[in-house]
Amino acid sequence: MHAMFSGEKERVPFVKYVDPIHKNVEDWMNEVEDMMKESVRACLLQSVKDYAMKPREKWVLCHPG
Repeated sequence: MHAMFSGEKERVPFVKYVDPIHKNVEDWMNEVEDMMKESVRACLLQSVKDYAMKPREKWVLCHPG
């Protein structure tokens, strides 16, 4: 798995690929949950860095909401 999508079809790429092959469902689902948290955190940190660099009108459209 490479990314997750919101209900509004916004894509958040995973920081690392999650491979469910040859794993118990409980294990890879926990990996997906952890990767979702890690990836949202990375997106938020990047958006905070970009806030000072871009006009707000462009910044809002560059990051998943």
